[in-house]
Amino acid sequence: MKLSAEHLCFSFEHEETVLNDISFTAEEGKITAILGPNGAGKTTLLRCMLGFLRPQSGTVRIGDKALEEITGKQLRRMSAYVPQAKNSAFAYTVEETVLLGRNPYLSLFAGPSKEDVRIAEEAMKDCGVYDLKDKRTDAISGGELQLVLIARALCQQPRILILDEPETGLDFRNQLLVLELLESLSRNKGLTIVFNTHYPDHALRIADTVILLKEDGTCLYGKSSDILKEEILQDVFDVNIHTITETIHGKTYSAMIPVPKEEETDDA
Repeated sequence: MKLSAEHLCFSFEHEETVLNDISFTAEEGKITAILGPNGAGKTTLLRCMLGFLRPQSGTVRIGDKALEEITGKQLRRMSAYVPQAKNSAFAYTVEETVLLGRNPYLSLFAGPSKEDVRIAEEAMKDCGVYDLKDKRTDAISGGELQLVLIARALCQQPRILILDEPETGLDFRNQLLVLELLESLSRNKGLTIVFNTHYPDHALRIADTVILLKEDGTCLYGKSSDILKEEILQDVFDVNIHTITETIHGKTYSAMIPVPKEEETDDA
């Protein structure tokens, strides 16, 4: 199921335009990354996709339907949102937390069925957290909690997965686990995945397409290989960027190194 926006414009009351004529299509079974400087509107764009914010003009579509034509329950069955992992304020177990993803399918006051539990167990196994199911969420690591939140989203059985900086604040190993999981969910399960990130390297590694937001509210959209180029990122982020490429065990990896412009001037 595809997620698209057409000429999307948004601004908060009495403030300058945050999003200005944003258009893109996130295709089924593909990964789309959103990048841009701080304050460029990355989270605002996610909130417009999720229906949390209503744009002044333009349209967000899921499949062929405009977002305003879809009921809240229908939307929660089509798409799922994964926030940034933060310390849990409630003493739920991992399994209880993941089962919350079944809420769009439960009637008022109904408890989860055996089928709901089976779906939750499958989601936990997909995310590698099944062995943690009886642990409290306030007693696991930040990386483990991020995987639990993804499992909760998968428990909704969505066709679209939207994530807000899922790898931010995690160590190298957990960043890798999250990136590999997103790749697997798109390639093997056909999910449409959209995620915000501060790391161009991560977008270059797993994203098929990129939405690169600029400070004036406009964006560049296209294939990752076309958008994530040194000269384009240098202009948007106002730093010099050097790309280093290494092939390890037959797979090619690219790392982008930001260098302050004044340092390059000094070297010259």
